[in-house]
Amino acid sequence: MCVADGRFRLPVLALIVVLSCPCVMLGQRNGGHSRRPLICVHDCSTSADEATPEDELKGFNATMALQGTPEQSTALISLVHDLQATKDKVQTVQPNAAGPQKISGTIVVVDQSIAKLNTDTQGFLESFSPAQRAGLKDACKKVEDADSQLIKELGALDQVVKDPKAVYQQVTDSAATVAKTLGTVEEGQLALAREMGIILPSSELVFHLEATNSTNIGKTRISIPVSTDLSRTSSVNGDNVFTAKIVADLSDLQDNIVPVLRSQLPPSATCGERIELREAMFVAEPPPSRLFTRVHVERWICSPGGRWGGPTEIASGDGSVELWITPGIEKDGKLDIDCQISRADGNDFARDSLLGDVGKVLKDAITTSVGLVIQNITAPHLQPTSPGSSPAMDKAQFQQNAGHLALLLNGRLELSDQQTQEFANQVKQQQLSAQQGSSP
Repeated sequence: MCVADGRFRLPVLALIVVLSCPCVMLGQRNGGHSRRPLICVHDCSTSADEATPEDELKGFNATMALQGTPEQSTALISLVHDLQATKDKVQTVQPNAAGPQKISGTIVVVDQSIAKLNTDTQGFLESFSPAQRAGLKDACKKVEDADSQLIKELGALDQVVKDPKAVYQQVTDSAATVAKTLGTVEEGQLALAREMGIILPSSELVFHLEATNSTNIGKTRISIPVSTDLSRTSSVNGDNVFTAKIVADLSDLQDNIVPVLRSQLPPSATCGERIELREAMFVAEPPPSRLFTRVHVERWICSPGGRWGGPTEIASGDGSVELWITPGIEKDGKLDIDCQISRADGNDFARDSLLGDVGKVLKDAITTSVGLVIQNITAPHLQPTSPGSSPAMDKAQFQQNAGHLALLLNGRLELSDQQTQEFANQVKQQQLSAQQGSSP
């Protein structure tokens, strides 16, 4: 909204709109693994030269068939937490000088933990659809083999602890073997998560998104390419914190600044001040950007009762004005566009008008125009999070992007594990719809 002081302020929902684009690459990385798309939008095993639209759609549908359900996502995340807790318990199996048999209580806890992990793992694998079982056969076998091996090694550890002749080194070696196999189980869990599109709290999570939003200002259509990088910086107790960098390309606004501003100027009044915008130039010169304008100003009077033949022009002049335009984030989290006149030139009448009411009209037209474009960038086309979980922005500034004007927004977003997975699922559904719509 445009307020009386010439500023344009609106709620910052930039992260929400950018996340709504169906043309998205969503990536997930784990320690030691190279970056890869969470969802492959074509058959990744087919070369680009050989792939046909039918191949691409077939490969995409096959990938989508492997994606985990919300229930499977919850189950796998729980398994990951349980496995980490089990690894921590195994680390406590440290016999002391009193003898290995004195840690039997600890072994009982480890036995119970691994037994529960085994049962839950089998339940998770049994939840697979036929398509998932077929497509994830190798990954499932790896988890099942490691799980079976884990049970055998746990049995061996139990026997060592119960053996009155066992020595310290035998217990530590057996516990280390169990810990190593738990690592193999963990690798299998991570492999299943990647293939099933399940976002794990322990993984490095990166979203790169691109969209092009359009808006009409008057009769002029403005397109705004927007790119966003979201990186998860922490995940603690189910709360995920993302940093965000959003860059909106405003070059189309620069190129069309004259018709855009003219559409926001009030129609010429019969009596009073009249302003005609003749030239304008929006310069990418951050942090505040400059807007140069050249205008023609007139003053008309209307005599009481319509005497002297109607409205009469009593003064006119040409002038120019330079304005500084600065974006910012207010304490209440709203995006603020500030427009201030830095210099006005022309004859006495034009300069005085530009420093007075005419200048205020021009400032309002500029803040409204820029504000309408930015409002389109931040419009809530999609709300992937629950009410009240909107992003917190801490920085907004203009910058040069390949010689053109761009708006940079920085901030942070907090999502629960469930919200993060739900959003990823929404993205996958949008990708599927877009892929099917573009295929013959």
